[in-house]
Amino acid sequence: MRYEIVTDGVLSDVSRSALHDRGLDVLARPDGSIALRGEFTGLAELNDVIFALEDFGLGLVSVHQIP
Repeated sequence: MRYEIVTDGVLSDVSRSALHDRGLDVLARPDGSIALRGEFTGLAELNDVIFALEDFGLGLVSVHQIP
């Protein structure tokens, strides 16, 4: 399943690279938030990324499935 995770905060180059390594596309949005888009094999994998947001200094805004 494909999801978009929207976050707030400032993303460092190291964090951006780590998220890319997880297979996520990292997109800056016009409102200053960050969209992380990617394919997840299950909820456990999705939850791993959500729980890692704090380690990256990001706050969770929303999560939704995308086509």
